[in-house]
Amino acid sequence: MTKNIDEILQLTVEEFVIKGCTEGLKTRDYFKIKNTLLKYEEYEDNPYYKKLKRIVKDNYFLQDSFNAEYIYYVMLNSSLLPFVLANNTHDKIRLYSTDSFMFLCQFHNEETPSLGLTNHVNLMYCFGCGYSGNVFDYVKDYENISFKEALSLVAKVYNLEDPDIKVNKDLIDKYKQSIMSDKYLELIELGMKRIIDRSKKGVNKYDSSAYRAIEAYNKNLNQIHAIINNITPGISPVHYSKDKIYTKSYLDASYLE
Repeated sequence: MTKNIDEILQLTVEEFVIKGCTEGLKTRDYFKIKNTLLKYEEYEDNPYYKKLKRIVKDNYFLQDSFNAEYIYYVMLNSSLLPFVLANNTHDKIRLYSTDSFMFLCQFHNEETPSLGLTNHVNLMYCFGCGYSGNVFDYVKDYENISFKEALSLVAKVYNLEDPDIKVNKDLIDKYKQSIMSDKYLELIELGMKRIIDRSKKGVNKYDSSAYRAIEAYNKNLNQIHAIINNITPGISPVHYSKDKIYTKSYLDASYLE
């Protein structure tokens, strides 16, 4: 070989990431990547080989994948908090700020909670290990499933229109139970109580984040009601185009780093 293995694999990663960000990858590109992995499987510890594996696993930017509007629809109708709560094994959950909670991180060992989750923002960040993400990232990483499976799982949990990708029913039931749990209701009401108490004291009286937290609280109650009654939550579905390709918003720069 005139090029070393690092250069070969790096160029391969760049080729597919650039194409994925511009015109979108097609199924044949997916299989080309798979064949490359087979060809160089002896280099499985190579960082660029690992990036190629991630591209295959996170194949949500392939041309036959979901579009942005559909993903946004599922995001609007879901909440990260009950998913993290479902896998929490300790009582060390601390409220801070408006409706933010600190958990023991589920991605590294620790004794002091450092995983922050803000309900109205619907995002999480660990101040210990640096893990961050939304509900799709969390489910994908915690359950070790693909993005497509994670998206379908969240959709099924909330009784939304979904692409019917096969998902473990036990996972669906686990997260539905978390949404209907007394602990989840206790947490969101705790956040709401904090907002009311702070407003009475004149501290950040109903600032923009407080209003967003109140909206999130109402959204959470709506979701609980929907799951209990086996109906779809009340946020209207967007009219997403079936032929619009979802390619680059979820393709992050870390593939090229």
